[in-house]
Amino acid sequence: TSNGSIFDRVLFAFDNSESSQKLLEFIKKVPAKEIIALHVMEEEIDADLILKVKSELENVKVMIKTGKPHKEILKTAETYNATMIAVGSGKDELGSTAEMVVRHAKIPVLVYKQ
Repeated sequence: TSNGSIFDRVLFAFDNSESSQKLLEFIKKVPAKEIIALHVMEEEIDADLILKVKSELENVKVMIKTGKPHKEILKTAETYNATMIAVGSGKDELGSTAEMVVRHAKIPVLVYKQ
């Protein structure tokens, strides 16, 4: 960003994976002015997970969308002028969603690897 910080508006894409849980702990320590927490549903919604994210992060706007995760993450980042995208990844390899976000994002991407 030209006048701000990479942490001005962070898009935190999360699911119920272990890496997302660890990324949540990391994001809590980031000096973000605003956090957009995005859960893209491919299956049923995990209400407990949504409540946990909402209760543990300050300055957070929680969104739930349906569709292909990487497409919704990129579209939401653009719509809300995110300054950084944060996604989790697997232990041994970059997950397909994280890989597609890294390849196509126009802003910095933080990939949290377990």
